[in-house]
Amino acid sequence: MTSKIFKIEGYNVLAFEPTVINPELKIAGAVLSGVEKKSANKALTEIIIPDLAKMGLFPENISFDYFAAHSHELPELIANKISQAMPENERFFLNVEDYSKSGIPRNLQAFDEMYNRIKGKGIQAVLLNTPLPRIMTPIPENTREEIEKIEKFNADVKRSKEEYITLAQKLKDREYPGLERATFIATMSIREPMPAQLLEEMNRREKTNCRGRREMARLFGSSYLSPIGESMVGITTNDCTNFIYDRLKYIREMGNLAYPTPDSNKPGAKNGTSTRFKKF
Repeated sequence: MTSKIFKIEGYNVLAFEPTVINPELKIAGAVLSGVEKKSANKALTEIIIPDLAKMGLFPENISFDYFAAHSHELPELIANKISQAMPENERFFLNVEDYSKSGIPRNLQAFDEMYNRIKGKGIQAVLLNTPLPRIMTPIPENTREEIEKIEKFNADVKRSKEEYITLAQKLKDREYPGLERATFIATMSIREPMPAQLLEEMNRREKTNCRGRREMARLFGSSYLSPIGESMVGITTNDCTNFIYDRLKYIREMGNLAYPTPDSNKPGAKNGTSTRFKKF
């Protein structure tokens, strides 16, 4: 029986969404879930891996990370069947296993920890949800307990703003080498604008001089700003979901040339591609 080499890529999105953001504006989880559903995750978990396990080609408990880290030699009939159902630029899944373990980073320390955890796998996109609420002002009618809650809330808002400012500086100083080629997606609120330093950093990452043009950001990996507000949460969620998915499709279509794999520096590997991975 003839065989073919089959490869499904695993991609990573690094998210940051401070705890203090109003619950109705917390969209990071919905965005990641949306990208996961649009990608090959469902096909892998419900069709491809179970069928291959039944044939004895893979163990039933094989992980996404392992599946994405290797090319697989499959019977030609099966490889052709998968190829017909899944165009090459859709042969990827979103790695969400790390989020299921520790949740979405809500502060800069958690962001750094998640970055260090997944940077070796390659980070294709960064999602920053930024609509921090305004500082509250106590009124004479407030009880002491209410005033204490307001003071704690204001301290949390200030801390989150300071962390976004710190993040912007660390990005500017290139303290995250694993994010240099990642596409940045940030929500942008008129009522609760992001810190000026973070907006400056997003503008610095604008590579096309066509600010706001979604297609240019998709093609060139420029920063992308998506407006957010209480009346348009659904629209923003869909916009960020679709943009990230379209960007990952483009990366897959271009053969991941811009995203070095862990062994891309080995002899024989060129332009950030890995000699380990093959296409059929």
